Amino acid sequence: MSDTGVIKAELIAIIMALLCSDKSIRITICTDSQIIINQFSKINTLSIFAVQRLKLQYSGLAIKELLVTLQKVNAHDSDDHSNVVDKLAKKACSRAYLVIDPKLLAHNGTICWNHKPIERNITLMVKDIKETQYIKQFLMLNKNRYFTLPSDLESFNWSLTFRYIKDKFDDTSAFDSRFNSFKTKLRAEELSTQDNLCKQSPSVYTGNWRCALCNTELETYQYL
Repeated sequence: MSDTGVIKAELIAIIMALLCSDKSIRITICTDSQIIINQFSKINTLSIFAVQRLKLQYSGLAIKELLVTLQKVNAHDSDDHSNVVDKLAKKACSRAYLVIDPKLLAHNGTICWNHKPIERNITLMVKDIKETQYIKQFLMLNKNRYFTLPSDLESFNWSLTFRYIKDKFDDTSAFDSRFNSFKTKLRAEELSTQDNLCKQSPSVYTGNWRCALCNTELETYQYL
């Protein structure tokens, strides 16, 4: 196997080039390391969730939407791109070591999450983004499609609604125990009985449908 130090150095150079690149572009990288090409090809066939389970730092490509191709070239070949890189590497090696002033690490900057600037506490910012997704999930339900006016949305108890949507069944407080029982009751009442189907889709299920067994009583949750 080749020198691991050389492989790491070249891999760091590739990663830095990808981090400095623009978003949503096509990139072709020439390298003489077949090991890097093989590993990249293996990772490129996995899903982002599989890569995360393997603890591989590959999410940057997915976030920046890069289309990366690694092209194999012969080592020390008279390739124009290789000659330029070799020249820059030799020039950099002749310079003094780069020293980073620790004061620069404390410099105030703009923190971003998924390319969105975070203007306040990062934990609260991410929490608000997730709760916005919960609101979208709640309003996309077929039974909630008629909530369109701002006055309708203001009438919701959103803190209680979020607790209902988030499925926190691992909580053991007295409130959550009662609340989970209430959730079970609500979801039981959402069973696809004939009565509920008529309420949800009156254009499809018309009239008062009777129980399929007795054919006399309305098929409601209380009757079942």
